[in-house]
Amino acid sequence: MDMKLYHAHLYFQSQDIDKVKALETLARVSSLFHEIEIYSSPVGPHPLPTLELHFYENNYLAAKGWLELNQGGYSILIHEETGDDVRDHSENIEWLGEPVPIDFGFFDLILKRPDLRIHPVKS
Repeated sequence: MDMKLYHAHLYFQSQDIDKVKALETLARVSSLFHEIEIYSSPVGPHPLPTLELHFYENNYLAAKGWLELNQGGYSILIHEETGDDVRDHSENIEWLGEPVPIDFGFFDLILKRPDLRIHPVKS
């Protein structure tokens, strides 16, 4: 049985990049996250730069707890990664801090241009 994959998007302003790099360093030593990506400008449906942390369901509570402890006033979106982008960013999501508006128009665009997809669809 495959484990569910989750993403946490920590949104930041460009001028906060040093703070996020410090957080990224902390995250790298954590066994909770299997992948970390940093986007220093808005990407896809996300209107702000984001630190993206990936983790599996067996680490969900620990990862969420770590994010709560290290939130530092940032807005964080947590969602399951199912391949259904609209659902993933709108249903059963959790926000730590103030919600950030998601650009759902981007998902319409990738239906026409799948090459713009940030994460490939699992086969």
